Amino acid sequence: MDSLDFRILGMLIRDSRVSYETIAAALDVPAETAINRIFRMWDVGVISEYRIKVNPSLFGYKTAIVLAEAYRNYCKQKDIRAIRTMDRVTAVVETTSKIYSAYVLHTGEQELKGLVDQIKAKITPSRVTNVVFPREAPPSVKLSGQDWRIIEHLMDDPRASVDNMACDLQIAPKTLERRMEKLISGGVMAPTVVIQPGMFEGMFSNRLYIIFNDGSERARTGIVDGIKNKWNVIGLEHPQGAIIDVYGKTRRDIEDDLRSLKSMPEVRETFYTLPSRIVSSDLLIRKKVIEAVYRSDSTAGL
Repeated sequence: MDSLDFRILGMLIRDSRVSYETIAAALDVPAETAINRIFRMWDVGVISEYRIKVNPSLFGYKTAIVLAEAYRNYCKQKDIRAIRTMDRVTAVVETTSKIYSAYVLHTGEQELKGLVDQIKAKITPSRVTNVVFPREAPPSVKLSGQDWRIIEHLMDDPRASVDNMACDLQIAPKTLERRMEKLISGGVMAPTVVIQPGMFEGMFSNRLYIIFNDGSERARTGIVDGIKNKWNVIGLEHPQGAIIDVYGKTRRDIEDDLRSLKSMPEVRETFYTLPSRIVSSDLLIRKKVIEAVYRSDSTAGL
């Protein structure tokens, strides 16, 4: 992996439907180079899946990231297998240490407490160490039955061509492009890729966890922006906490920077791990999308 790979990966994470020609033009490389780099990342397992990420708030859900520490290293796989049986868990991030995290969908504080209690019961004697709440903006688009069918089609085939989709959905291609753009810009869905940091060759991959104290949103945003400007960052979530994937830094670099962060009054806790595998599932959201399509079709038939 080199800087070109990471720039390509960054573009695919932001929009996995971007064309190879667009990537090549943006990075000033031949299209063949961009294609070969992407195929190589598939071959070695860096990219494991194209995915349409649907905003869970469409169905009344919020996301919480539950951080846990295995009682012993050998307990971690048992813990993760147990957590993955919960339909509200959409992803589990494994690391090379005893730390792991679960992305949990919930409808409110009371339900989240119950879900965290379930996780605690499943992983005993391991322990939950913290809960982080990523920033999630509600969608700004009112969805039609046609929109739900577009989303369902893309979840089945995230890289489907506009022409094929238009034919399947019986929509004019230009209309389809406009609707897709509105769904993306309106925060309804995001075409992205699932990556496996443990497969990065020749690069250190660190996942940083920064838990903020209550306080100024502006101060926390400033800290996060500073990290983004200083480090080679792919993922970033805040305000209550930042979970950041940083590449190309040595352990000493990371530890020096985290010591500096810990001295800030806005920061309550920091630590880092080496992510090795991301196990994710969109079955619950997919089920909700199918139900929405069915409801819209039933209403249209009345």
